[in-house]
Amino acid sequence: RGLGDVYKRQALRIPANPAPTVAVAPDGTSLLTPLRRKDTIAKFDLTTGEQGAPFNDEHGWQIMKVVLTADGTRAATVSLDKTVKLWDVSNGKAISTMTDHTERVRYGVFSPSGKYLLTSTNEQWPYTRPASVTARIWNGETGEALSDFTVHKDNIQIALFGPNEQVVFTGGKDSNGFLSEVSTGKQIHKLPLGGSLVSAMFHPDGSKILTSSTGHPSSFEERGQGDKSPKVVVWNPEIGKQIINIPQPVPATAAFSPDGTQIVTACRGVITWWDATTGEKLETKREPLIRTEVVFSRTGRYLVVMQPGEPAELWDTEKRKRIRDLAVGAAFRSFFAADERTFYSFDRAGVFRAWSLKGLRN
Repeated sequence: RGLGDVYKRQALRIPANPAPTVAVAPDGTSLLTPLRRKDTIAKFDLTTGEQGAPFNDEHGWQIMKVVLTADGTRAATVSLDKTVKLWDVSNGKAISTMTDHTERVRYGVFSPSGKYLLTSTNEQWPYTRPASVTARIWNGETGEALSDFTVHKDNIQIALFGPNEQVVFTGGKDSNGFLSEVSTGKQIHKLPLGGSLVSAMFHPDGSKILTSSTGHPSSFEERGQGDKSPKVVVWNPEIGKQIINIPQPVPATAAFSPDGTQIVTACRGVITWWDATTGEKLETKREPLIRTEVVFSRTGRYLVVMQPGEPAELWDTEKRKRIRDLAVGAAFRSFFAADERTFYSFDRAGVFRAWSLKGLRN
């Protein structure tokens, strides 16, 4: 393919599931996803579309999320049966079944090196106030429990390990973010987000955290406390204080540029570049659109703007220009490969699509 080509690479129909979740291998040749039975997973070949044998163990209830290590050798599944399973991807065998959670588990993420695994529960059921959500840190190779912390009062939406993997940021629907120590679970700082979390990202050197929130107060917040407008905030993780506060007219998705010098925000089709040190607005492109969704690549180099009934738009944030249109359709979940060379979309009907972005950096 020529320079800058974007082309559909694969369209694969996989079993529809009430909670669609997929994890794509780093080399882009296969993916893991729950089967219709909801309580076990299998590998699908993205070249041939063939399904491999189901993995050799099962959960007792629906799988909510499947995640892979960066090298693709291990996977983890979290389930409403209150357990977490760690898998050897090469043979489909369970390495460990972790049973320390006492509530339904809904979220999981590996640290960048795969050394740690963070999982978190749903709010308590039957629902009571004050609710509590427990996060646990496990050894990502053996499944050994390392630490736990109960700081959130509603579901965790995003968890990020710091570049050195010594701290972890968690942000939830309870309008708060927390920085916690990985080894002990000890709370380091509480970050008042002022609304449900939309996006979060560490600066490339780990010196800052970028968050975007809706501004809609959680039912757990004290009413009348502070500004409730949507905002993009840069935090100093060392002291837990705001460095930059950028109010937004509507909730935005935000990311640092790959070199960390700029912030890119996108909402309803409006894409804006800001200075990451001063918060000064640098440039704005496009006119507002209704009901858009924005997906950033891992480093913030690319973003895709999606609007129902219209082709998705791929943008290069460094060159500040629109590259191509993608016929994504009604995607339930969309994301970039870690190397930013492929864009994936997955809908509730079980159709998984991939677009190759090879050549964009040549």
